[in-house]
Amino acid sequence: MTAPGEGREKQRGLRIEHLHHDAVAQNAPVPQVFRFLPPRWKERSSFRRGSCYSRTVTKPKVVEDQAGIRFNLPMASLKSTIRQIWLRTFAAIGITAAIVVAWWMKVEDARMPDTPPQVTFGKPVNVGRAVFTPQKLTVEKGPPSTTARSQAGRSLVLTGRLENVTSTSQAAILGPAEKLPALSSGGTDFPPPMIYLVRDRELLKQLEPRISEDVAIVWDLPADWRAQNVTIEFSAQQFKLRDNLYAKASWLLFYPAGILNARPEPGA
Repeated sequence: MTAPGEGREKQRGLRIEHLHHDAVAQNAPVPQVFRFLPPRWKERSSFRRGSCYSRTVTKPKVVEDQAGIRFNLPMASLKSTIRQIWLRTFAAIGITAAIVVAWWMKVEDARMPDTPPQVTFGKPVNVGRAVFTPQKLTVEKGPPSTTARSQAGRSLVLTGRLENVTSTSQAAILGPAEKLPALSSGGTDFPPPMIYLVRDRELLKQLEPRISEDVAIVWDLPADWRAQNVTIEFSAQQFKLRDNLYAKASWLLFYPAGILNARPEPGA
């Protein structure tokens, strides 16, 4: 007959043994309580057979390490994959941005070439708010109008057809005075020209939308100027449908629109 204390100790040992077998079968870390078993329970045959908690076997550490490795390896691989995805995404964004910028620079270069095109008589040139078609360049002895700036001396007259291509009336159809067609010849400085209507020889004050008028662009010539080849440079103002600053349609900076090289003919 066993003592009551011995029966309770045997039941406790059986429960611990079952827990040990369950942990080993599930390949999971065994509770640390097995490390504190009494020596006589560690010597039982069930613990000696492949038991990882005997005094000479260190399997619990190996089991724990294996479980940790199985848990950490997928996390490290996942972090590495996410990092590679981010790096490739940023690289793709950078390449796309570079392509877009290069394409836009080519478009801007095509819209505003560095070298202005050559202008010939009968060929229209875009001057921003209008289209001007030069027709003839002459040297006139008299003033183009009774309201001309100078009533004496000669004048260089460029006649042509001017059309307002905007949807509103334009007063400064060719831009401000400093952006009017610029005349150069032999290093001589010429004042800004005046623009007259051919039909009534009055100053052009305003041009209505989609209306074409024959005009004369007139420069006063110095007394010592001799007939020779001249160069006339045209400027155009750039139009942008939606300005980045004001978020509306705007007329922006001027750029060279064309160059006319010609020798004037003697006038009347």
